[in-house]
Amino acid sequence: MTFLTEGKATFYFFSSANRNLCVSGRNFVLRKEDGIIDQKIPAISVRDIVIFGESMIHASVFSLARSNEIPIHFLSKGGKYVGSIRFDYSKNIIL
Repeated sequence: MTFLTEGKATFYFFSSANRNLCVSGRNFVLRKEDGIIDQKIPAISVRDIVIFGESMIHASVFSLARSNEIPIHFLSKGGKYVGSIRFDYSKNIIL
């Protein structure tokens, strides 16, 4: 654990037919199908996101994850690794 990830936790999202992962301000939000907010997680407290199964994820989730350099990992419902998205900023170099 590095200084930048100290005190942060992994956010596990288990797909469900009636829940979506979206963003409200600087928070990741689990929203029920009827629009009611189920849970809010501040982006500053998230080290990485692990998503199990197929789910609806709003584009704003990727934008917030990118701005906070939070990697997103995808697993099947059974836990098999599918892939990851990492948001590493490029470094400028002098040629």
